[in-house]
Amino acid sequence: MSASTALKARSSWLGRPWFFVAVVALALNDHVFKGAWPGWLTGKLSDFAGLVVVATLAAVLFGPRWGTVVAGVGFVALKTVPGVAELASPVLGGVTLRDPSDLIALAVLPPLWALLHAVPDPARTRRVWAVAGLVAGVLATTATSSVRTPDVMLESGSGVIYANVDPGDGFNREVLATTDGGQTWAKVSEGSGPDAREWTSQRYDRDLHVCAPDATCYRGTNGTSGEWAGVLIDRLPPGSNWQLDGRVPRLGYEPAFALDTAAPDRAVLSGENRTVYYRRSAGDWVAVDLGALVGPPAWVRSAVTTLGQFGVVTILTFLVGAGMIWLLVPWTPVKVVLEVLVNVLACGILAVITALGAPPSRLQVHAAWLGILLVLTAMMRVTWWQERRSALPAQPVEDLR
Repeated sequence: MSASTALKARSSWLGRPWFFVAVVALALNDHVFKGAWPGWLTGKLSDFAGLVVVATLAAVLFGPRWGTVVAGVGFVALKTVPGVAELASPVLGGVTLRDPSDLIALAVLPPLWALLHAVPDPARTRRVWAVAGLVAGVLATTATSSVRTPDVMLESGSGVIYANVDPGDGFNREVLATTDGGQTWAKVSEGSGPDAREWTSQRYDRDLHVCAPDATCYRGTNGTSGEWAGVLIDRLPPGSNWQLDGRVPRLGYEPAFALDTAAPDRAVLSGENRTVYYRRSAGDWVAVDLGALVGPPAWVRSAVTTLGQFGVVTILTFLVGAGMIWLLVPWTPVKVVLEVLVNVLACGILAVITALGAPPSRLQVHAAWLGILLVLTAMMRVTWWQERRSALPAQPVEDLR
C-alpha cells in the first residue's frame, strides 16, 4: 500500500462515532463543565478526551504505533517538562498547567492503539464525515477555555507578599516578592513561589475581607460620590471596630489584598494595570508600578515585536516550511501537495488565528507549526529510507571453503 493510499485509509478514523464522542466531550468539558463544576473530575476528563483526539490525529499522519507514541511522549513532556506547557499554551488556546497526576490519562492509549491497529476501512466512512472530524478535532484541541486574569494577582505569606504580574504585550507572567511590606520587590525564581493554581484563591469580592492570624483585617469598599470617588480602605484591629485606614483612586475591579501574615501592618492592595498600593502607615497608602520590574530586556522585547509582526512572521513561516518540505520529503507528488496545499493553507490558517494575537504568541504558534512540520517531514524521510533498505537485494555470501 502506497503512502498516499495508507493516509487516505487512515483518515476514515476521523469520521468514526467514537472520535466524535471524544471531540464533543472535550469541547463540552472545556467550555461548559469546567465552569459549572470545577475540580479534579473535569480537569482529568479534558486530559483523557484530549489525548484520544490528539493521538487519533497523530495516528492518521504517522500510523497507529507512531501516532500513539508521539501523542504519549508529547503529553508527558507537556505535563512534566518546564517550559513546554508555557510554549504550548498559545497553541492550545488557554492555560496549560504542569501536573504529573494528569499522566493517569496515558491509560487511554493502549485501548486506543488496539482500536486503531485494526485495518481501516474507508468504505465505512463517508469522506465528508472525515473532513468534519478533522476540523472539529483541530478546533477542540486548540480552543481550550481560559479565564482572563488581572494584570496583578496577590498572595499572602509569612514574612513575604507575592505578586504575579503580567508584563503586557503577550509576554509571560513574572512572580515578584517583597519582604518589607511592598516598598521593594524582587523577582522570584520559578518553583520557589506559591503554586500557580493557588493564585485563584485571592478574594475580589468587596463583601469579603482578608485577615491575618492575629485577627487584623482589611477590606475595600467603593466610596460614594458625596464622600470619595475611589476606594475606601477599612482596617479592623483586634478587639476594635472597622475604621477608615486609607483612600486610593477608583480601581478597574474589586480590590484584592495580601498580607504579610507575620506582620499584619504590612498590607498590599492590587490596583489598575500593574499598580499596587502598600501600607506605609495609617491613612498613607503608596502606589508602586510593578510593570517596570517585569518582562524581558528591551532588546528582546524589540526583537520579538519585530519578528512577530503579522506579515513578517507569516512570510518567515512559509519560507522555512517550504524549505523543510523541499529538502526532507522524498516523494515528488507528496512534496508538491505539501508545498502547494498544506503549507499555503496552514500559513493562511495561522495568519487568521494569530491576526489579533500579541507578537510572542504569534511566534510561539508559528514555531509550533514548524515543529510539527519538521517531525512530519523527517518521519517521511525515515520511512523512505527504510523502504529503500528493505528493497535492496540481498548480497550473496561468498563461499570461502
